[in-house]
Amino acid sequence: MSLNCWRLSGVLSVNLLVTSREVVGVTVICVCPVIKLQEVPILSRADPTIQLLLCRTIADKVAAAGYYVVVPDFFFGDPYNEEKSLSPWFELHKPDKGFEDAKQVAAALKDKGISAIGAAGFCWGAKVVIDLAKSDDIQAAVLLHPSLVKVDDFKEVKPPVAILAAEIDHFCPPERIKQYEEILLSKPEVDKFVKIYPSVKHGWTVRYNVEDKKAVQRAEEAHRDMLDWLTKHVKYSEKGSGFSSVRGPRSSM
Repeated sequence: MSLNCWRLSGVLSVNLLVTSREVVGVTVICVCPVIKLQEVPILSRADPTIQLLLCRTIADKVAAAGYYVVVPDFFFGDPYNEEKSLSPWFELHKPDKGFEDAKQVAAALKDKGISAIGAAGFCWGAKVVIDLAKSDDIQAAVLLHPSLVKVDDFKEVKPPVAILAAEIDHFCPPERIKQYEEILLSKPEVDKFVKIYPSVKHGWTVRYNVEDKKAVQRAEEAHRDMLDWLTKHVKYSEKGSGFSSVRGPRSSM
């Protein structure tokens, strides 16, 4: 399965990572940091490019189920790292800007004939996705170890929402996840799924040692749950026919 750098003409002056086995009228936008878009070798487990390759692995898994997967670089080549001061960096990369960019991506995909869109947001990206979920831009949302998300955000959600959270997370502790769940439970019209994974830390789905069997298993459990949710709710439909389907297995990880 090939990975290509792709640009939405006239929409964003930012590269998009696209992985696809077969375009079937549905797409998934993965909102997570992209450090570089060219192929890069892994120099060591400490090399930050390993996070990009893990992100590509997740995108490939979703694409293998028949989805067209888009991973926009919302940081425009400027991801956060420990060498940077967080506050100045965050002023340049607030989620509300990411939300506006994501809306443009969704609109451009629909202009190209995409009939249904799901969005998965990791950490910072979860705020982008929950804001998308307040509109009709997407048909399903997945938040993985979210940060910056407010309890009141869930009062306005429209599509089905899944929250995949870590037991050990100072950005979004289990107590806050329970508050999110309470709001969702008050909205019977919205399908929801909330899961707190035991003994894992914030970022476990995209930042893990590929040589640690237990860490891989824990990450892949969340990947399966994410894909199951998308498969359940993001479906291709032919106008006027009533036909609705997703090509590919329910979970192929």
